[in-house]
Amino acid sequence: VRIKLRMPDAGDIKIDIYDISGKIIDHIYETKLTAGWHELVWRPSVSVPSGVYLLRVSAGSEAVVRRVVLVR
Repeated sequence: VRIKLRMPDAGDIKIDIYDISGKIIDHIYETKLTAGWHELVWRPSVSVPSGVYLLRVSAGSEAVVRRVVLVR
C-alpha cells in the first residue's frame, strides 16, 4: 500500500494502522521527514486479512486519519 503525503515543514512523523474497532494493527513509521512530498510503503504481514483499516498520520500537534482498503 503506497502512502503519499506532503510535509509543509520538516519534522517528526508517526504513522500507525488501526482496525475498524480502533485496535492498533501495525506501527509503520516513526521518523523525521524533510519538507515536501514523500511516498512511503506499508507492507502488511500475511497475518493481516483483507479489510478496511484506518491510517493515522501524526506530525507535531496535528493528526490525520484516512480509510485504507486492503485487498489480498
